Order: sequence, then C-alpha cells, then structure tokens
Amino acid sequence: VEVERKDLLVEQIEEGNDSRLKIYYQDVDGQTTTIKWILEDYLNNVATTGCKLNEVVELEIISVGNKAITNDDISFMNSTSMLSLKQLDMQRANVYDKSTDTYHRLPNNAFYGVSKYESLILPQNLVGIGANAFLNSNIENVITELNEFAKPRGFKFQVTDRGLMSIPMKENGDLMQDSELGTLTAVEV
Repeated sequence: VEVERKDLLVEQIEEGNDSRLKIYYQDVDGQTTTIKWILEDYLNNVATTGCKLNEVVELEIISVGNKAITNDDISFMNSTSMLSLKQLDMQRANVYDKSTDTYHRLPNNAFYGVSKYESLILPQNLVGIGANAFLNSNIENVITELNEFAKPRGFKFQVTDRGLMSIPMKENGDLMQDSELGTLTAVEV
C-alpha cells in the first residue's frame, strides 16, 4: 500500500509521548534522509518532552513512495544509540539491501546477535531474507511472522542450536526429512 507524501516526518504514536514514534520515511526538499537524521532532527527541534534518542522504545516506520530502510538504517536502529528500542514495526516500510542492490530483501546479518527487541514486525512486502539475518538473535517473537512469509514459498523456519534455520517443506506442509532433501540443505538465516 503506497502512502502519499506527508508534510510531517514524525508523529507521536501516543499523544504526549516522544518515546513512541511513527516515522513517515521520505526524502525532504531533495535531501536524502536517514532514520537517524529524521529522529535526531525531531527530538532536537520538535519534541517537547525532552526525550533523548536512546530513550525511544517504540518505532513504526512507514515508507512514503519508494523510500526504503537500508542496511545503514537497520544497523543504526540495532546500535547502542537506540539502546531502549524494544518495538520495531516495519510492516508498511520498504527495505533495500545495498550490498546486493535488492529491494524488499533483509540484508545479510540484519539482526545478527540482536536481542533487544520484544516485538519486531517485518515488512509486508518482504520477498527475501539475507544469510544470517537472525543468527544468534532473540528471534522467538518473529518466528510466527517469518513462517507466514515462508510457507507460501515452500519452507519453514525452525530454531536450532545454531540459530534460526530455513527448512524446505513438502507440498502438504510437512517438513522434509534429511533423506528427502537430496541436494537441498537447511540454511542458516
């Protein structure tokens, strides 16, 4: 669902609370923006509650036009600069993997080793997930959503001692056994 350009870049999810924010991700006056730039500009120049960047606990990102969250944006949101971020909603956002020049794909290592999220909602238009995207992460809360993404594509995610693995599925929805995989193998993500 395409969202029309907005006059504002940030609004409060809950009135009077600058720690819960919605970003309308778009470029401004021909200037390329980043999640970091938008948040810093808002918190330093618009916000009235004195909330700091490391105190933002919830973030919803909505792409305007084809503006997309990049590898750099994901790294920033995962960093200690956003230490308190617990809920990240990218359902209505586009993602762009700069390393493979691919839209609608989570980059390799996107959430590698990240355990701070209590809720992580992936983009609804996601068509690919890079290698090790959730390896060594606290990914329990995203598995159901990942499986909704994966099932129509013929595989399922499963937590193993090595992290999150994608396992090919049979047409009836059962997981393939090792003997049935042939040259197919489970893939770490």
